[in-house]
Amino acid sequence: MASPAAALPSDHEPVPPPDPQAIRACLTPDVAAEFDAEWEIVLDKAKASKDLTPVHELLAKWRHFAYTELRDPGSYFRLLATAARTLATGQAPTGSISGDGMKALIRQRLVRWVYRLVVYPEAQEQIAALPDEALNGGPIQAMNGLARTGPIRLST
Repeated sequence: MASPAAALPSDHEPVPPPDPQAIRACLTPDVAAEFDAEWEIVLDKAKASKDLTPVHELLAKWRHFAYTELRDPGSYFRLLATAARTLATGQAPTGSISGDGMKALIRQRLVRWVYRLVVYPEAQEQIAALPDEALNGGPIQAMNGLARTGPIRLST
């Protein structure tokens, strides 16, 4: 079997579906072993609790790891190494932004989305057709709020 790293996906390669076989197919053997270990733990918990929520959460998390691993092989273990280094030193990685910086970036993007709705009404249908999870609910909720309550006031 060819290694996932052997054939990088195109720019239009979709995120794998939340299916364990599809996720595993995207992973190198070392990363697949990590997935398998976590999969077994979550399955045991789901059997005991009769609740599949943790299984769905695991698949949602790992499908994005799988996609990233396809695009940039080794990224999963680099992420773990960066997290360990950050926890050990207490220092954020080079190039990181603060929590306030992240909030400002989110605010800036939200304003752009709202602007598109106001200036380009034809974009409303396209944006409204996006599933909430595509945008983590934020802009969609904000746009719905704008339609109901008028201008959105962004505070710091």
